Amino acid sequence: DPAGGTTPLVGPLLSIQLNELQLENRELSIQPAKFASATDFAFHQYHLLDQTYKLPAYKLSQEVAELEIFGLEDLKSRLSDYIDDHGPFVLTHTDLRPSNIIVDENLRIQGIIDWEWASTVPRQFFLPPTWLAGLPPDRVSGVEYRIEYRWFRDALQAGTSGPCRQLASEWDRKLPTRIDLPFAVTLRHHSCFVNTYYRGVFPEFYKGSREDVVNQFFECDGKDGQFSLGVQQRLRDSERFTQYMEENGLTPSQRCRGRQEPGEPPNTSVQEGTIALLGAASPPGAAQDRPATRYQGPLPVS
Repeated sequence: DPAGGTTPLVGPLLSIQLNELQLENRELSIQPAKFASATDFAFHQYHLLDQTYKLPAYKLSQEVAELEIFGLEDLKSRLSDYIDDHGPFVLTHTDLRPSNIIVDENLRIQGIIDWEWASTVPRQFFLPPTWLAGLPPDRVSGVEYRIEYRWFRDALQAGTSGPCRQLASEWDRKLPTRIDLPFAVTLRHHSCFVNTYYRGVFPEFYKGSREDVVNQFFECDGKDGQFSLGVQQRLRDSERFTQYMEENGLTPSQRCRGRQEPGEPPNTSVQEGTIALLGAASPPGAAQDRPATRYQGPLPVS
């Protein structure tokens, strides 16, 4: 601790999530944070996630706005129960995707590039590749990912190097079947939060359908409740944002492609539910032309 305290601090931590959030909203005052525990790290990531989904979105529907707010509130209420403050912080790449891995003609790894976002994270946020099945991160709870993960882990366990065997011991065989993985993914991959939460976290705690549970939540909150008013505010902001885009010729077919997560299929247009900065038109390459996509594919079936 630079201030002389006895507790070690990690940070200030730069991250892809913070960088993209600042690009989308240049008036945002969130600064890189320092962490004394995994709990500090998790709540900082949650704060970034919450701020991301407060940005206006193109043609945001009431259904999606309600799903976002319910999911965020439920996730927040469970954070403390799933954070382990006893584990160490470990070095991680944070942007490890196939395009950042250099291999030779025999597929032997020769190098890893793009380390500018490397940082230390709590061990439970040190995740195996979420793109193993060639699908977006929100599919880590699916059968396809579990199959590929098993083969991946078997290869690590059969490896001759110490680091491979160490990774196999860190990432146990049952990891994809536990809530730990989708829970961590919601905080590490903000763009697919809704799908990850409703595929991997929601079913662990609720037996009813997604629609019934969310509707009951807002009925209990009431028309003038905090969360219901939050939905209406987001809809007003997004309606104004949508109008601005259309009036300025920034409809989806004319927009640049946003950042893609590992495993995300190519997307040449902005989808409904896309975050972007509301303000004056910017030249190509500015923040407005780099929207961060909220969703990858349709919402999961209830």
